[in-house]
Amino acid sequence: MDKMIKNEALRIARKYTDKPGTLTPIEEMRLLDRKATQKAQVVSLCTGIIGTLTLGVGMCCIMVWNGLFALGVILGVLGIGIALGAYPIYKKLFEQKKRELAPRIIKLSKMITEEVNI
Repeated sequence: MDKMIKNEALRIARKYTDKPGTLTPIEEMRLLDRKATQKAQVVSLCTGIIGTLTLGVGMCCIMVWNGLFALGVILGVLGIGIALGAYPIYKKLFEQKKRELAPRIIKLSKMITEEVNI
């Protein structure tokens, strides 16, 4: 009960002490977390879509357009390879951004947990 009152008091005090447009530590943490995943998601999704479309064109070469069997096989294998590369690309980009943002997120986390323990 005492902890809930302290948390509410801190929340109300922030309304009167924060400058307009400033983020609370938890809001900044959420924003940084979203930044860490957003670029990786977009790039890996585009990679997967390009791979899938390449595979589809390869399948069309094999099944629809006569005489393009070899090209279709090459495009199909290439498309599968591109699509399979989407997840490693996501992991690499996410890890890079995570290393970049980790110090700030850890600092904000400590600020929040120390504030709650008052």
